[in-house]
Amino acid sequence: MIIYWFLLFSLIVVPTTFLSGCASGPVTKDLNERYIVIAAKIYQAEMLGAKDHSPRELAHARVSLASASHKASESYLPLAWRQVEFDKAEITANELLSRRNLAAMP
Repeated sequence: MIIYWFLLFSLIVVPTTFLSGCASGPVTKDLNERYIVIAAKIYQAEMLGAKDHSPRELAHARVSLASASHKASESYLPLAWRQVEFDKAEITANELLSRRNLAAMP
């Protein structure tokens, strides 16, 4: 009887777990890389003085990144919708960074 349960576990549960992990691996990796890139842009804008001179835009960039991160964790949403949220966050971060770069020029 113990052998039966072991075979059932090893032939059904283990492969199912591995297949579901492989199916979601590259998508999650891509979204994590985008998150890191956008967060780096926001951090760079902070270092250029966004916290003191444009706090509203900085807060908007942070909130859009947090929203994109939250939507990425929702597995029932299609991948295209999750990508759109990261696109919005990236546009916001790029605008903030470009404004801070222009303001930092002598």
